[in-house]
Order: sequence, then C-alpha cells, then structure tokens
Amino acid sequence: MSARAKPGDIRSLILVYNADWGVRGGIDYLLGMLRSASDCALCALTHRGVVQRQEWGSCRAALGVPVEAHYRNRLEPTVAAAVGRAYPAVLARTAAGVVPLLGPGELAACAGEVETLQRLLLERARQQNLAWG
Repeated sequence: MSARAKPGDIRSLILVYNADWGVRGGIDYLLGMLRSASDCALCALTHRGVVQRQEWGSCRAALGVPVEAHYRNRLEPTVAAAVGRAYPAVLARTAAGVVPLLGPGELAACAGEVETLQRLLLERARQQNLAWG
C-alpha cells in the first residue's frame, strides 16, 4: 500500500465467475455458450464467447484499478468468505479487506450492458465510501 492509500481505497476489483477453472470448466462454459444456457451474468458482461468484450476493456481502463479474475473452485479464503455461494459476484479489495459490491441479482439486472455495470460499480463504491485507486 502506498503511503497515501487509505483503508477505503479500492486496490483492485475482484470478479468471481459462476464457472470452474480448468479443462472441465472450460468445456462446460463452451457448451453453455453454444446452448445459450450460461448462468453467469458476469461472463456475459466481460466476454463474448472466449474473447473479452471491447466495452469491458474500456470499462476496466476507466475504473483505473487492477482487475482480478477468480473462479468458484479457486477462491482464496477471504474472497470465498465474502462471496459465500452467491456467484457471480464483484468485490473490491481494500487495505481493510474484501468488500462485496455486486451479487448475482445486480449482475443479471445489467442484462449484458457494460455501461450499466460500470454505473452500478461506481454507485455501490460511493455508497460504501470506497474510493477508486
């Protein structure tokens, strides 16, 4: 943490996908995508197929903090405790710990619109007195 960082500064954004990491998880994701049956609203916001969405890349740059991608079968204990089993989710990593920002309902309500995701992230961070970067 830099000398000027405060406990409420967002050090990074944590994305927790409703998918498993690994060969099996990748196959399940691709099959779900082909059947249009993916149950990961976060996947729909950040990726189109296996390629990152351009809109998400722009959103990431605008937020100005590193983004960590995590999968439900490979969560560090602090992230697992913050998420429980509510996948997908977006959390903020701060000096004070991991703070939930958006859960599955809010991510689904974005309906694939990255602008809505960005607005909700900024709004939720403000509500929790968190500063970006």
